Amino acid sequence: MRPLTVLLSSTGLVACLAAGGSCERPAAVQVPLPPGTRVGWYVTIDGSSNGNGTNARPWDLQTALGGGNGQVHPGDTIWLRAGTYAGAFHSELTGTAAAAIVVRQYPGERAVLDGRGATSSTSRGDMVIVNGSYAVFRDFEIMDSDPSRTLDTRPNLMVAHGSHLKFINLIVHDGGIGFYTYPEQTDIEIYGCLIYNNGWQQPDFGNGHGIYAKSSAGPVYLRDNIVFNQFGYGIHIYANAGSGGVNNIHVEGNVSFNNGAVDADPANSPNANILYGGGDPASGGSIVDNMTFFSPNVGVQNVTIGYSSTANVDLTAQSNYAVGGQTVFDLGFWQSLTMTGNSAFGSASSPVNLRDATTSGFQLNGNSYYRDPTAQAWLYNGGSYTFSGWQQATGVGATDQAQAAMPTQPRVFVRPNQYEAGRANVIIYNWSGQATVPVNLSGTTLAPSDAFEVRNVQDLFGGSVLSGVYDGSPVNFPMTAVTAVQPIGGAPSAPPRTGPAFNVFVVLRR
Repeated sequence: MRPLTVLLSSTGLVACLAAGGSCERPAAVQVPLPPGTRVGWYVTIDGSSNGNGTNARPWDLQTALGGGNGQVHPGDTIWLRAGTYAGAFHSELTGTAAAAIVVRQYPGERAVLDGRGATSSTSRGDMVIVNGSYAVFRDFEIMDSDPSRTLDTRPNLMVAHGSHLKFINLIVHDGGIGFYTYPEQTDIEIYGCLIYNNGWQQPDFGNGHGIYAKSSAGPVYLRDNIVFNQFGYGIHIYANAGSGGVNNIHVEGNVSFNNGAVDADPANSPNANILYGGGDPASGGSIVDNMTFFSPNVGVQNVTIGYSSTANVDLTAQSNYAVGGQTVFDLGFWQSLTMTGNSAFGSASSPVNLRDATTSGFQLNGNSYYRDPTAQAWLYNGGSYTFSGWQQATGVGATDQAQAAMPTQPRVFVRPNQYEAGRANVIIYNWSGQATVPVNLSGTTLAPSDAFEVRNVQDLFGGSVLSGVYDGSPVNFPMTAVTAVQPIGGAPSAPPRTGPAFNVFVVLRR
């Protein structure tokens, strides 16, 4: 067994900083790591550019991301061993369509990339820049342990500057912006990532988003991510006029909640859980099967479809489930907007604000609104209407339905992970306020006799809230409120406790 000098896991450092301390980096300690048994190249925090990528002579991270002195080829895997990798990095890895290069955390270990102090102190820099193409980055953690939360110099953590890239099951937190995609790139997928506590507090409002995506041609896919408690927007599909476009971006199966909740004034935070649209017209995109939630007294607009007065081209929004905010669905200006099968909830919310006076291109069908239909809560072109009055004034939503009563039974969404067997996201809206909610995990690829654990994403490293051996029966998920992990360095407002009304979990096979 070869002793390696590794930095302690970031867990203790995060806890110290969240408490408002001015903590130093943890001291290096000798932790014996057993030799890796997986086929591929090896990286450790005390690796070297003079290594050869083996167990005995591992590389440092930058050498591996640069191609390992010419030794890394399409189809290869690079394993990140345990420890904290301090610095900023750039990847030049280039695989092929048939044989991508994979960079991933070694199983059972925790590899953390920490960008504290590694980028510009005068402007927001990029911490991990991914150039190259046909590369996959998965399973590890990216963060910035700098405790300052009032400066816009916190870095963009993971930046897609190449094409044909996948980012899978990463944990991305406490940066300036979690993910950023440059507009010229094509075929980008961000999948199954946990993204939280990114951003900073400006004098007027919180800024810094979970995902900031733009695209000239696309496609860009944002799928099955869990995005919560940013200072700014959760999912921010946006480009300034002339800066790259909002084209062919697809937002599918994500859960985005309480973004803007750590703002100094969360009740009036302008940051939506999902924004689709910018200064450039949006076209060719979709928002499908997403789930959102705002706690009481958090959020103005929950889902914003169309930014400001930009005249957009077309978009499909289907089967989204959105709870809370002053306005649930805020609709801008579109030549063609198709909204079908969406659900909006909020006993004091405006279910829909249709800002465009011209509605000939709006196709609203089969949507459900949980709000008193006699309330003047439906908005159109600056006016307030009852539900039937809104239908008459706009000429849309003939097959939409509204009711005053909220659901009386829990609504459970199970999203099996497409890249990790036995893993799934579980999202529970606990309308009945039950202490536990039964969840059918039969579609998650868990097999009878598989050991599993369940973690509440708001305190991911706080231990499992449930574990056992799967026998095919429904599993009772605890809906107890947990205290969400605080942003490193603190925030003007503490993240709300969402349980028992709402919780999000990750199921993992063990």
